[in-house]
Amino acid sequence: MIRRVTQDFVPISLKAGLVDRPPDNKEGRLYREIRRSRPLAQGICVVNPAGKVLQWVVSFDNDQEVVRFLDHALQRYKKFPDASQPVSAERHMHFPSRKLEDMADHGQVLEVPPPHGPGVPCPATPILPAGALDARLVGRAVGPDGQLSDQVLSQDHYAEERFGISPRVTQELAKRLDSQQALPIELPVEVFRPFVAHAYLGVLDVAPIFNPGPSKGELIQCDFSAQPVEGSKGLWRITGKSETSNGDRMSNATRGDLHRVQLDWEGFVSIEAGRVKEIILAADGRERLKFGTERKLAKSDVSYLPSGHTIDLKSRVRYGIVAELPRKELPGDGNTGQE
Repeated sequence: MIRRVTQDFVPISLKAGLVDRPPDNKEGRLYREIRRSRPLAQGICVVNPAGKVLQWVVSFDNDQEVVRFLDHALQRYKKFPDASQPVSAERHMHFPSRKLEDMADHGQVLEVPPPHGPGVPCPATPILPAGALDARLVGRAVGPDGQLSDQVLSQDHYAEERFGISPRVTQELAKRLDSQQALPIELPVEVFRPFVAHAYLGVLDVAPIFNPGPSKGELIQCDFSAQPVEGSKGLWRITGKSETSNGDRMSNATRGDLHRVQLDWEGFVSIEAGRVKEIILAADGRERLKFGTERKLAKSDVSYLPSGHTIDLKSRVRYGIVAELPRKELPGDGNTGQE
């Protein structure tokens, strides 16, 4: 399937925020056209090179229909390769059994934006204020044999995320490490809450804290401390313990669902000229995740894409995070970090 998609299509992942709130430029007008015909806030959209939407699909009847959908998309592309003739967007809640009404062409010809030139940031690039850290996380489930899970295509076993750490947080950390407190120095919960919050497996709906559902979750433990590394300047060794928990009030959860993550942390913080330059963290622990317990979601992942699939995970887990100052400051004053 991956080979087929990369061979016959140009796969692109769009940020939901950009589609919902597109910029006022050529690229934004393309986002608006994609949003105009969508059945839901998520799904798979096929667009031709002129920005004309050919198809929208939310889910599929079964795995085999995904291949038929790709075949059908290519047939439509051959018929409508550009904007020389009107084309209605075909839309399916489930392909092919639940077809929605087609969305008529709006009659406009979109100007396809050129590639971003030097000094012109892509709207999808996180723009961090001065002093913020650009953080990247990778998480893996660990098997009974102690080896990392090789199921890297499943969010139940593999996590990869990028987020920002605000200047206020980094300034507080630098200030605390510069104090003359007795060693080890106990560090504020506010500093490491963002790191702990992102360390979990599964989709956004199961986030143990900062959850989009009725319950934002519980930060049971977030104890971190620092010791200076002997013989170095501005380098501190970090150790910590964390525990997060949420229950059946997570987004789209049902009775019996839960998510608990318990981690032991270690790493380093680098301070230079009174500011945090880099934070490197590794965590090892246990994770218990039950999702879709009562709904008994369909076994085929493609048949119920908006709400994910049933998850029953009880595993040892490992996480690694590298947060560093961006190599090049981008213009703008937005902040993607969670404080």
